[in-house]
Amino acid sequence: MHAVRPRPREWVAIRNVDLCCVRSRAQVRSIVKMSTPLMPSERLCLKRTRQQLIQTLDVTSILPPLRAAKYFTDEEEQMILNDPRRRDRVALFLDMVATKGTETFKAFSDVLADQSPHLFLIMSEWDKEDTFDSIDPPGVSRDS
Repeated sequence: MHAVRPRPREWVAIRNVDLCCVRSRAQVRSIVKMSTPLMPSERLCLKRTRQQLIQTLDVTSILPPLRAAKYFTDEEEQMILNDPRRRDRVALFLDMVATKGTETFKAFSDVLADQSPHLFLIMSEWDKEDTFDSIDPPGVSRDS
C-alpha cells in the first residue's frame, strides 16, 4: 500500500515528519493539529488592521503563550525574533498567523485581548457596534 500524499498546506505543517510512514488522513491528523484556512472575515480583519498592528504590536510578549500552546514552533519563534527590526518581526508574525488558519487566529485574538486590549478592540471593530445616535439625550424618551 502506498503512502497518501497530503495536500500542500498539510505538507507545510508536517515538513519535519517522515512522510513515507503516513498511510492515511487519520494518521496525518494525529501527527499534526490540522488547521482550517482563515475565514474571509478573519482575513479582512488582519488586512484592515495590519498597519496599526505593525506600528504598535510587540510580538515578544504575544509569541510565548502561542508557542506554549503549540501554535508556533520554537524554530518559527526564533525566525521571527531573530529579525533585527521590530516592524519586520510583526509583519512576519502576521503573515504566519494568516497562513496557519482559524485556530491560530483565534488564539492570537485571545492573547491580544489579554495583553493589548486596545489593539484587540481595534481588531474587533468595537467602535462600529455602538453609535451616539443610539443614546437618548437627557429628557427624551423613546417610549412615547
